[in-house]
Amino acid sequence: MPNAAVLVASVRALKWHGGTPRRALETPDPAAVRAGADNLVHHVKAVSSFGVPVVVAINQFGSDSPEEIQEVQRIASDAGALAAVECTGFAQGGEGGTALAEAVTGAVADQ
Repeated sequence: MPNAAVLVASVRALKWHGGTPRRALETPDPAAVRAGADNLVHHVKAVSSFGVPVVVAINQFGSDSPEEIQEVQRIASDAGALAAVECTGFAQGGEGGTALAEAVTGAVADQ
């Protein structure tokens, strides 16, 4: 049994799942994030049902607003994730993954 699981999500993907047109994905819209949350909620609950702690890595894009990031964090937490952290590893290399590494380490240590 794994000690923890990381699910990767992005504001853009949640908005896309909620029906936001491609050309509007960069326009801040927390309501659109909520509209596309069902997939993330389902996966967090599915993994959690096996007793595996879940950490959500929010793959951050430059167009993501703080309100949208907070909405993803709230959705993930309400679904049962232990943490939902911004991940900027693509843009910042290893330094951009530090928060994710710390969240996973914390999830494993809490067992």
